[in-house]
Amino acid sequence: MKEYITVIVGAALLSVFADIVSPEQWRKYIKIITGLVIISVIIAPVAKMRNIDLSFDVDDNFTIEETGSQKKLVADELRRLVQNDAKQKIKEKYGLDADVKASIKLNENMEIERVEKMIVYIDNPPETLKAYIAEIYGLKDEEVIFE
Repeated sequence: MKEYITVIVGAALLSVFADIVSPEQWRKYIKIITGLVIISVIIAPVAKMRNIDLSFDVDDNFTIEETGSQKKLVADELRRLVQNDAKQKIKEKYGLDADVKASIKLNENMEIERVEKMIVYIDNPPETLKAYIAEIYGLKDEEVIFE
């Protein structure tokens, strides 16, 4: 019984602390969540005495079906990340600003399988830049294009 009361008091103190430190616009949500925690802390021992199972199973195979537009958004974001990475690497190694357009291939899990082609918009590219980009992104020399 002492442990039960200690847990309730601890949950109440956590609720008060969360209410104090949370920003004003979050307080109503914090109160709802901490209220649910306190209710569950109070109900759990009662349910245990009556042999009621309050636990629930989470399905590990839960998936969200992606629509075509979601896949396009993911592909566009991954392409943008590759392009920004290439720009950053060019800037770090050569100190040059470049614009980069990349073509990527994704697998069925929407992960990057490979970079297919990279177009680099840059004035007077250094001789070693093509080999540098090809090596980093696993491209052939003809798949790195300067414009």
